[in-house]
Amino acid sequence: MGIATQYEGGLKFDGDQMYITTSGGTTLLTLGNTGNATFAGTISSGAITSTGQITGTELEGTSLDINGSADISGNITGV
Repeated sequence: MGIATQYEGGLKFDGDQMYITTSGGTTLLTLGNTGNATFAGTISSGAITSTGQITGTELEGTSLDINGSADISGNITGV
């Protein structure tokens, strides 16, 4: 059952999704009925824990701690 489109102080409800928007209408956060969240911009946080697979095209950090087995394919440089 969907909810009619409405605007309330930066919240938009449209069907099975909820949006947090700026006063100008730019979407900052989308929450879907599947449990997915889509953020616009950068997320700043403390520690983040994942129990599932993390996917992406780039991972940047200052250190890496692998607990358990690791399979690294390719060249390791800067060691």
